[in-house]
Amino acid sequence: MAKQNKTATTKKKCTPKKVIKHDPLSMSEEPHNEGGVITESATSESEETSEAAASKQSSNAIDLGCSLVISDVEASRCALLETLQSGSDLIIDGAEIEQIDGAGLQLLATCILEAEKTHVAFKWCGASSALCNAASQLGLTEILQLNDICQTA
Repeated sequence: MAKQNKTATTKKKCTPKKVIKHDPLSMSEEPHNEGGVITESATSESEETSEAAASKQSSNAIDLGCSLVISDVEASRCALLETLQSGSDLIIDGAEIEQIDGAGLQLLATCILEAEKTHVAFKWCGASSALCNAASQLGLTEILQLNDICQTA
């Protein structure tokens, strides 16, 4: 009688990978343990390589780059939070955004609402059509204060 080799297959327990470690909407209520310090790794590559981005940094504008999706939110959150905590004017450049999702829009909405609450001046220095369209589809144009800038674009 021939022995059959049985291979026991055990299913590994699959735990979903945590994509984001924080809730962007809770940032105004939770203390920030990092003290709002941005490390070089938190800045986007486009800021490091582009001369235009360097000039925007010197004018205190936060360049959102070309993508603000859930995987990009943490780096942008750090820059936005540092500005909010410093009390400096919050100037956001969203002119290059080609891709944005709900997490990115939530982050922007939370920061703008927090700026209003803490009496920090807020201004857009650019908004792409992708940003305007996404905000419009979700009914966030007014909250994101994009009414005027999107109408002129």
